[in-house]
Amino acid sequence: MTARPVTVVGVDGCAAGWLAAWESAGSIETAVYSTIDALWDAHKDADRMLIDIPIGLPEAGARACDREARSLLGVRGTSVFPTPIRPVIEGARDGSLTYDDANALSRDRTGKGLQKQAWNIAPKIAAVDTFLVNTPDARSVVAESHPELCFTALNDWFPVALSKANDRGRNARLYILTGYITNVRGAYRETIERTLRKDVSRDDVVDALCLLAAAKQPIATVPTEPPTDTRALPMQIVHPDTAVPWDEPR
Repeated sequence: MTARPVTVVGVDGCAAGWLAAWESAGSIETAVYSTIDALWDAHKDADRMLIDIPIGLPEAGARACDREARSLLGVRGTSVFPTPIRPVIEGARDGSLTYDDANALSRDRTGKGLQKQAWNIAPKIAAVDTFLVNTPDARSVVAESHPELCFTALNDWFPVALSKANDRGRNARLYILTGYITNVRGAYRETIERTLRKDVSRDDVVDALCLLAAAKQPIATVPTEPPTDTRALPMQIVHPDTAVPWDEPR
């Protein structure tokens, strides 16, 4: 278990770049940054930044953290998609691979094809990978997380079955966050009113607020002893270190 940090940021990818949420003078602030470098420049004094993007890339096969997170999420397990292998991300970075090429390469190296959703965020994965390799100071601050895993941990390890794609699902998640963030619904509404849906979706706002709430807590990782990739980046997913109620002795 880690101690509670002082200054934290929750970050979710969005169409316009990155949506960040943080607390300032007792209220929640949000902002959109077009690049990961701009995000870091604005928040490099943070103690912890949780971001919903794969960090730590396998050369082949699947990451243990993805498998474990999927298992913990139960009915929401499909929200954790397989992380693309590093050769796919390198191909996205330099433009040498099309989706069909990347899909074939993934199938050859992992035995499974590449999900289109994963390919669509490959440029963001590549950008964060490059940023962390080139910015050593950020490696102890920026950590991979997953909103659905965090929602589950903050909800006594009961996954939220309702989809975020509808109002009921979003409201259920905001209800969970009311126990961790003051006026979270007000922050959600203010961000929705201030941004355009072509730039920031409603889901993006909910997820950034969730990662802010998670970042405020003591944290744990899956797996508990994460391996590192070829660039010494941890292959882990961070989540709030909350007790699993049914594991407690009677």
